[in-house]
Amino acid sequence: MAATLIEYFLWVCRILLHLLSSLLEAPWLYLENKASLLDPETKHGGSSNEWRPDAEPREGPSEVDYPTEDEPLPFVSTAALLAEREQLQEELRRAEAEEDAL
Repeated sequence: MAATLIEYFLWVCRILLHLLSSLLEAPWLYLENKASLLDPETKHGGSSNEWRPDAEPREGPSEVDYPTEDEPLPFVSTAALLAEREQLQEELRRAEAEEDAL
């Protein structure tokens, strides 16, 4: 029984030692990672949003047109969506029927 208690005690000590070493190591890893991100000479190269004079312009729109409070999003009811769906399905059926007739 004493051997089992000693085994459990050693097992708990091993887990606590592992947790303690992780806690002591974590801040240093965090600081090293942050320093490498801020260093422009590293492969990360700093922030991707910073302006560089030699950077090429990006493709696409320069501004995104978001609706404002003055222009709220249009309200579309479920009934209107279902009616439009039925209309489109009817048009599809007519087009398929015309195609089959030819």
